[in-house]
Amino acid sequence: MAFSRTKALQSLPAGLIERLQEQFTPSEFESVLRGFAVERLPVLRLNPLVGAPQETLINLKNANVLLEKIPALPFAYLVKNRQEKFLLELPAMQQGRCLLQGLSSQLPVHFLAPKLGEKIWDMCAAPGSKTTQLAALLGENGEIIASELDQIRFQKLQNTVAIQKCQSIVRTIHADATRLAQDFPEYFAAILFDAPCSAEGRISLAEASTYGFWSQKNIVAHAKLQRRLLRAAVKALKKGGRLLYSTCTLAPEENEGIVSWALAEFSEILRHVPLRAGDFAPLIREQNNCLQILPQDKAEGFFLSAFQKK
Repeated sequence: MAFSRTKALQSLPAGLIERLQEQFTPSEFESVLRGFAVERLPVLRLNPLVGAPQETLINLKNANVLLEKIPALPFAYLVKNRQEKFLLELPAMQQGRCLLQGLSSQLPVHFLAPKLGEKIWDMCAAPGSKTTQLAALLGENGEIIASELDQIRFQKLQNTVAIQKCQSIVRTIHADATRLAQDFPEYFAAILFDAPCSAEGRISLAEASTYGFWSQKNIVAHAKLQRRLLRAAVKALKKGGRLLYSTCTLAPEENEGIVSWALAEFSEILRHVPLRAGDFAPLIREQNNCLQILPQDKAEGFFLSAFQKK
């Protein structure tokens, strides 16, 4: 959709506008507004567990899908000429040869850097894109547990795992993460905690539902939940293990605020691991050893931070 600054300011909640103006520089604020207005390009991730990636690429090319390889992300391609509705109807998609997974969504697994043979926990796993990304990288050479509390979302997780042919690799568990952590104390070498959040980074001016629920109260509630779940993650992480924390929000209380809280709360057993943008600069900006993406045409707003248990 064409960008209208006036329309953006009139459409978004006044409280959100005020917060963003305080949080960002004037140029950054304008960039965020444009990011809310732009139509994001779809991203496909090929699935090597179902057919050879090169065969899938040929199938997509024959369907007149124009792709651009995303550097540093295995099997990830930006779609230049098709919308999601068209892509979802492709045989390659329905067969599990590929799936839609945004660039930002693929970064947590990339920066977690899973290793062959590791025990890994995807804490809030639904709808399963990151879970199956882990499975595609590790194959049978690892143990992946994917948990989800909400029943409907858990069914979506199971469905994604089935379509992507990961049932023999991923163990899905319908449970509260805090309870599950008690069953697996200091068990996991790596934990992916893509946290439930206020989702400011996914706002689209074309869809009022993406910002109609916004409130300061919602941010506070999510930050409280994130602290509770992070406690569980630390409990389940073995010594020397790695924890990747991420959100798709811009709210500092859920991003830098959670990082500061964790380092204070677990100062004796948790250390902050600096993240660097590397091949993803200038798409990603480095900030206090964390990474942040502002909403844009190639990616939704996102935040990532990494820890290691001493």
